[in-house]
Formats: sequence, C-alpha cells, structure tokens
Amino acid sequence: MAPISARLEVGTPEKPIPAGVTARIRLHFIDGLDKAEAPLLTSRPGGRMDFHGAPMNRTWLDLGADAKPGDTSLTLSETVSG
Repeated sequence: MAPISARLEVGTPEKPIPAGVTARIRLHFIDGLDKAEAPLLTSRPGGRMDFHGAPMNRTWLDLGADAKPGDTSLTLSETVSG
C-alpha cells in the first residue's frame, strides 16, 4: 500500500460531527497542480477523504434534472431529510 500523500478527515469514528452541525469544505486550485485533477485530494496518489457524522437517511442521491452553469439550486430525484 502506497503512503498517504494527502488526507482530509472531518470528525472521527469516536467523535463524529453531530446532527445539526454543518461542516463546509471548500477546496480550491493551488498553482502547480494539474487543473484536470485539482483540487481533489483523492486524485493525488494515496489521497484520502474521511467524513464521520451523525447517521443520515441517504448519503447520495441522483439529480432530478441537469445542473447548468449559474444555477443556484438543484433539483433532486426524491425528497431527503436530515
């Protein structure tokens, strides 16, 4: 297994982010990185992201309609809560 070159961990298994708390992560381009891959930590060899939080009813969902440049909201394929 290759050593981890970059890691982002939000919460821990022992102390997850509680319900009602939002962790907003904003990744941005850094000079010298490949724009086709950046800013994804997971695109780097050995990169990893781990998120630990309160249980959710869904962790992913299909879009109900394509998102277009300039859109400020998304249409989801079904209602979510949490």
